[in-house]
Amino acid sequence: MSLYRLIYCSQASSEISRYDLKDILETSQKNNQATGITGLLYYEDSKFLQILEGDHRQVNQTYHRILRDPRHHDPLLIECLPVQKREFEVWSMQGIHTDDLATEQIRTFLLKYSGFSQFLPDTMTAEQCLGFMQELAYIHLLSDSFTLELAELAL
Repeated sequence: MSLYRLIYCSQASSEISRYDLKDILETSQKNNQATGITGLLYYEDSKFLQILEGDHRQVNQTYHRILRDPRHHDPLLIECLPVQKREFEVWSMQGIHTDDLATEQIRTFLLKYSGFSQFLPDTMTAEQCLGFMQELAYIHLLSDSFTLELAELAL
């Protein structure tokens, strides 16, 4: 299997709702689990940034299916290349929204990786996008672990 990573960004349609975001994530998780795709989807200020990882053909097919989704437009392919390992192997697709993390954390990551305090993925390089998403994933995993630990303590 040839392992690939694809990074793209796009603009959400003006009619997109919380229900749509939930549906995108649930459908992605189901489809990606069946095809061996892993990745991360970030949404903020009506913009998507997504990373897909997996077999080259499957990543390509998934990306082309995503392009046909009317809930977004103006896709920009940032990177598609072979990689040695997955970065988001624990998720068939995980979604992160600004509500999931502290605003100051996100602003810090944006300044670190893009030089801007607002989310402008179309101005970021592939390396910047990957670093930004890795940090978001790490914080998200920590917050999930912290939530689980608190729930266990409550028992």
